Amino acid sequence: MYGTGIVLTAIFAVPYFGLLNTKESVLVLIAIVVSLIFHDMQYGPQAALIAEGFGANLRYSGAGLGYQLSSVIAGGPAPLIATKILHETDSSAGISWYIIGCCVLGFAALLLMPRRSAAPVAENEGQLQA
Repeated sequence: MYGTGIVLTAIFAVPYFGLLNTKESVLVLIAIVVSLIFHDMQYGPQAALIAEGFGANLRYSGAGLGYQLSSVIAGGPAPLIATKILHETDSSAGISWYIIGCCVLGFAALLLMPRRSAAPVAENEGQLQA
């Protein structure tokens, strides 16, 4: 589901700004609503996906640090980068390419994530070592 959301976000990046650039309220609303569907396809399963990447002994810290650092590193500067692209190019096409590039990186990261088996957790895996 997460990968599908990434791919659909990349595909919709160009039509999204095409709809926004019309400045027609109905088309802008459609662009926002459709983009939220693709966003939520990723946001919904994100917590489980991130937690899955860590063993029980590191899950809380690993997921928390990973989630918070990614929002600072990627999410924080994204509006500034988009503003700079728009200012330099006077076009939203560059922002679409930026979004597509982020989607490519996100999909590569998804493919590189460790996969945990559904095997039962060992008795001592969740315990701290003394």
